[in-house]
Amino acid sequence: MENIIELDNVTKRFGGITALNKASLKVTRGEVVGLIGDNGAGKSTFFNMISGVIPPSEGNVYYKDKDITGFESYKLPHMGIAKCFQITNVFPKLTVRENVWASIFSCSHKSKIDLFKSMNDFETIDKETLKIINDVGLSHKIDDKAEELSHGQQRMLEMAITLGAKPDLLLLD
Repeated sequence: MENIIELDNVTKRFGGITALNKASLKVTRGEVVGLIGDNGAGKSTFFNMISGVIPPSEGNVYYKDKDITGFESYKLPHMGIAKCFQITNVFPKLTVRENVWASIFSCSHKSKIDLFKSMNDFETIDKETLKIINDVGLSHKIDDKAEELSHGQQRMLEMAITLGAKPDLLLLD
């Protein structure tokens, strides 16, 4: 079975403080893994190293057997890694539909020459948008601005945005 993500002896130091020390993990495709621990135990640091928010001080991160250690975080969603953050991260002035549509559209470009879309592509994106919004239970709020949603609904919207990227690896911090 293919490893979707592997961390090999990753360590993260912030000055003289070691937040994570020689942590290793292998997750195969289709596996669901939970990471538990006390506040300050290094869980977010662990996720941040996988998602490229911070590089490890030592060790390596592999995604589908490719070394992605230190890759910039903006590159990873296009590779198939998506993350929901602890702090809600939505576009407050956009509607639920627009938030999810933008996510699907932004991840639908296969290359730089694929910037121009046919009308069929937009219809497909519209259908995917409606499906995801329905799946997370926000269809009754589809035309509401994100800033008008309750905190819990904003979290559901963030999940919909993340799912719109069609990730192979979904990180929930």
